[in-house]
Amino acid sequence: MRAQSLAATSQARLLLGPANVVRIDPTLVGPPIELDDYRRAMDELLPAVLASVAAHRDRVEEIFLKIKAERFVPVPWTE
Repeated sequence: MRAQSLAATSQARLLLGPANVVRIDPTLVGPPIELDDYRRAMDELLPAVLASVAAHRDRVEEIFLKIKAERFVPVPWTE
């Protein structure tokens, strides 16, 4: 799953440009979590993600939320 995640991030960087992609990897401790260990995943991953979001909040706001985007206007469909 790590390889798939890195591939998706690399594709996003190619499509959007490296400056427009922020990858945040939560810090995890201990042995890897088994795929079917739902309880441990919930107990350990959710707090790790919340801590990472809080730690990177200013960076994400500066890059993505400082300037309001122009209103999206879809291209009219023609056949």
